[in-house]
Amino acid sequence: MLKTTMTTTLGTHSPTAGAQETEALVEVRDIHMSYRDGQETRSVLKDVSLAVHAGELCMLTGESGSGKSTLLAIMAGLTEATSGEVLVASENLSAMSEAERSALRLSQMGIIFQQPNLLSALNAREQLLMMDHLRGLRGKALKARAAHADELLAKVGLAGLGDRRMGELSGGQRQRVGIARALMNDPVLLLADEPTSALDRALSDEVMELLARLTREINCASVVITHDQNQVGVADRVLSLVDGEIFPGSSY
Repeated sequence: MLKTTMTTTLGTHSPTAGAQETEALVEVRDIHMSYRDGQETRSVLKDVSLAVHAGELCMLTGESGSGKSTLLAIMAGLTEATSGEVLVASENLSAMSEAERSALRLSQMGIIFQQPNLLSALNAREQLLMMDHLRGLRGKALKARAAHADELLAKVGLAGLGDRRMGELSGGQRQRVGIARALMNDPVLLLADEPTSALDRALSDEVMELLARLTREINCASVVITHDQNQVGVADRVLSLVDGEIFPGSSY
C-alpha cells in the first residue's frame, strides 16, 4: 500500500475525518509537463505534487491556461507527462503501456466531462450499461447489471427515468446521467472537468453538492476542476494552479 507521507498534502481546507485516516487513492509526484512552442520550450506544469484520499473531494481552480485540464488528463492516463509519476490505487500509470492505462481507467476510474457525450440512440440505463459493455460484459452478465444501473440513476436523482432517451431529459438530467455512468465501475478515483459549465446557477450548485455527497458515500477520491468561486465551499480541500505551479487555496 502507498504511504501518504511520500507526498505533501496541500490545501487550506481540512479533509474529512474519514479521509485523514485513509491512505491516498491517487498520488501525483513531481509532475512536469512541457512542449515545444516554435523555438522555445514551454512548461505547462512545474513539478506538481498532490495526494487525494478516500472520501475526499479536492477542488482545483485556476485561470484558463494554468494547466488544470492537462493535470487532470495526466491523472487519467490520457496524456503522458514529461516527467514524474501518477499512482492510482498503488498502480503506477507512468510505468504502464497505453493499453494498460486504458484497462485501469475502465476498472478504477470515473471521468465526468464538461459535456456528458451521451449517445442519443440509448436510454439512460443503456448509457450506464455501455460502460460494462466496454469492460467486456455480454449477454446475461450484462443484463444482470441493469439493476445496478437503476440504483445509480436513483442515487443521482433520476429514479424511474431509466427508459428515457436523451432528448426527453433536461440538460441537468443529462449531466446526472453522465455522473451515474462514471460511477458504474465503483471507481476509486473520480475526475471531473468543469462538470457544471453548461448549467445555470441552481443546477450547478445541485450537481456540485451531489458530487460531494457521492464522494463520501462511495468513499472514492475526487478531483474536480471549476472556474466558479461559488462552488469551492463543497470541497474538502481547494488547490490552485498558477503558472503551472500548485498552491493551497483558491486563486480567485
